[in-house]
Amino acid sequence: MILISYGLPKSASTFVFFTLTNLAEGAGSPIWRRLDERMPEDRKAAFQPDVDREYIELARDRWPDDELLPVKTHSTLHAYTAQEIWAGRIKATASFRDPRDSALALLDAGVRDRENGKESFFATLHHMDDAIRVLRKQIGKTMEWLETPNVMPVPFMLVAQHPDILARELAHFAGTEDALSRIDEAAPKKEDVPEFNKGVLKRYETEMEPKHRAEIEDHFGFYIERFDAITNEVFRDLGLPEPV
Repeated sequence: MILISYGLPKSASTFVFFTLTNLAEGAGSPIWRRLDERMPEDRKAAFQPDVDREYIELARDRWPDDELLPVKTHSTLHAYTAQEIWAGRIKATASFRDPRDSALALLDAGVRDRENGKESFFATLHHMDDAIRVLRKQIGKTMEWLETPNVMPVPFMLVAQHPDILARELAHFAGTEDALSRIDEAAPKKEDVPEFNKGVLKRYETEMEPKHRAEIEDHFGFYIERFDAITNEVFRDLGLPEPV
């Protein structure tokens, strides 16, 4: 079974992916070794830029149905992938975050990678316009994933405030409840997650220049409202108090 961890950039999709990987390992699927053994060189990475029909059919050909294959992506939701999720033959989560905080986190990642001499996509992000460009490209994709039946929505607020509850819900979603009793912590420590930044909520309230905040709210106001509504719904369904 393929388990897709999609996410708006800097919305903790890597954290979700590592949690799924820990659960899969606990359920008896040694992901890293089997990726190396089974997948061709250009498809061995846990992050796949495009989870399309070609990737899905390749993975199915090399992965038994009773073993779990978590994969992280920022991919467009292709029609075939959506169909397979809808039919229950693939499982997928979609993490999302207030775009104002995503923008700040994108720029932080750029600063960090440049300071470390790392040649990465994030290292090319210098200014708020760069972050807004990324959000323009990705945020519509995020809504497509969130609006697809059977996709599990993962608000950044749930990751930041209740990682233990998130691990439990991911275990239930992936059918790996037994793995929770065999591993100490399904949710990884935040410092062990590559690309994890501050994990702080509503940074934009104190860290974002008013003109940038107004620009993002003008561009992405609809998505801010929808993300808030989905977050509140997730918290209500879990019996949690409304996030603050």
